[in-house]
Amino acid sequence: MQLLLFILGTIILELVKAKCEPVLSKIKYLDRSEGEFPRIISDSKLCDDQYPVGDLEDCDDSLLDIRLASHPVLPDAKNIDVHILLNISVLIHANISQTFIKFECLRALNYEDDYCHNHDSQIQKWGKMIWPCRSAKLRGNVEVAASIQTPITFNFDCFPIFGMSTYKLTALILPQRCKIEATLTTPMLHQLDPTVAAFYKTGKSHDWSPLIYVITSPADGIWILFEGNKYTPAHQIMFFIYKINDSNKMEPIHSRIVKSSNRTNGFKYQNIPKANYSVYGFDKRMDCEVHCNDENNCITCPHTILKFQLTADKFTETEILARKGARSLSFFLKGLIGAACGVIFYLVGNIVRVRICGHIRLFRRATTGTVEMVPLVRMKEVVILYSADCSQHKDAVIAFGEFLEEHGKCKVFLDEWELYKSDAPTPLLWFENMSPDVFKLFVLSNNSKKMLGITKSEGLPFHLFRSCIETALFEQSRLGFEEWSKKYMVCYFAYSCKDTFPSTVLSAARKVYEIPGETSKILGEIHKNEGNFTFDEKMISSKCEKINAKIKNYIDASQKDVHLLEEM
Repeated sequence: MQLLLFILGTIILELVKAKCEPVLSKIKYLDRSEGEFPRIISDSKLCDDQYPVGDLEDCDDSLLDIRLASHPVLPDAKNIDVHILLNISVLIHANISQTFIKFECLRALNYEDDYCHNHDSQIQKWGKMIWPCRSAKLRGNVEVAASIQTPITFNFDCFPIFGMSTYKLTALILPQRCKIEATLTTPMLHQLDPTVAAFYKTGKSHDWSPLIYVITSPADGIWILFEGNKYTPAHQIMFFIYKINDSNKMEPIHSRIVKSSNRTNGFKYQNIPKANYSVYGFDKRMDCEVHCNDENNCITCPHTILKFQLTADKFTETEILARKGARSLSFFLKGLIGAACGVIFYLVGNIVRVRICGHIRLFRRATTGTVEMVPLVRMKEVVILYSADCSQHKDAVIAFGEFLEEHGKCKVFLDEWELYKSDAPTPLLWFENMSPDVFKLFVLSNNSKKMLGITKSEGLPFHLFRSCIETALFEQSRLGFEEWSKKYMVCYFAYSCKDTFPSTVLSAARKVYEIPGETSKILGEIHKNEGNFTFDEKMISSKCEKINAKIKNYIDASQKDVHLLEEM
């Protein structure tokens, strides 16, 4: 019965998406000479074929604007599951001939999010992935005089969105050939809308967290916007902006409290350089904390985390002039100081040369020596993710991490060591913000498949392991195996049985490595892109005694300890 309801819900949801069209009733024509317009293009393939190619400029704030909100759809005695649609409002302050809306998925932890995880039908039908696209053509000849009353407003209420997924929305207008882009995300759906929470009975209305989106089109900064609580508008939203620096650390750069209403709210943050960023937003309350460090009775505030990337600096003209002036002044002062130092050294050098030239030559001969060249070896950073299903398995993983640090020229991150000591608000956010140079190594066990199948794993010791596995699988579908294998690897200990491993992980990895039997191959893959890395294979084998001892402890452990997860 549950399967039947799910299939019916999916079919109806697809019908909703198929009929998704913009609402153009607010568009007013000054004359009706072009009676066939406006014309709606609701087929994504046809819309994508007409979508302009080449360089597109960012629209000015005064020309084009968008606002986003959530629209919950409850079953209402129908055989559909509860879901949330994205409501898109477009405001245009110019006469245009055509407008486009394109909706893309950037990342999703929920495998039911077909935008990110189900591209097979599009690829089979069209030979490539085509993102959902809608268009409205308002007039035919773009050269004729304007015949539409401005501002032009219309709405889309089309695309289903999933909790904790990240999307990119692009609105484009012709003939101006300019666009506006927004990156958006939501919390868990029952936190986004109280009616959804009431339907599932998973939380109270005050466990609300906002839909957040960032508009990166302005030349002098970014807009950070959010949807207010429609049911209890009197809120204060706390925002933290983090910059991911070159050391892969989250550097806080700005915080702000914004009063919420039942409309879309937000603020503009100016003078921000190109980099990767994370925005952390939550309802400011007195009964919860931003982050709990295992304190008793500590409650973590419901929150929303949005990651986005700026590919260009966003500075005001004043800031640009100040930076240019500072650079010019810096160069001038450096040149002036250099010239002064040169004059001083020249005068002192001449005095020394005239008076004690002979002593200087003797001193140089006496102190001339050979400089020893010391080669530097770069340590490879490796993070090990594993399922903490029993203490013996965890001890074996720790022994393997110690081995990599002592003999494998690696800097290892483990949750037992440094993972939870990072300055990220959550460990999962720290994992997702890692530098591409950090190598991710997953260690599977006999219980891994069972762990990935548990739907409500939050709070259990393997919650992070499951979330990181899902993130890695999504990366594989996005990057392809060749690029993915440069950053990820899957391993297992000799006491584990490969037949019990999740087939999705085996399919993505293609090759899983045994510990300690294939330790040399594991090191070779970790340092594959480093031409100067060499190691003694016999030495590596001889240094595995500690790992073998931990494996023996695992095998000798009682059946109850080893299969502790089965009692959950």
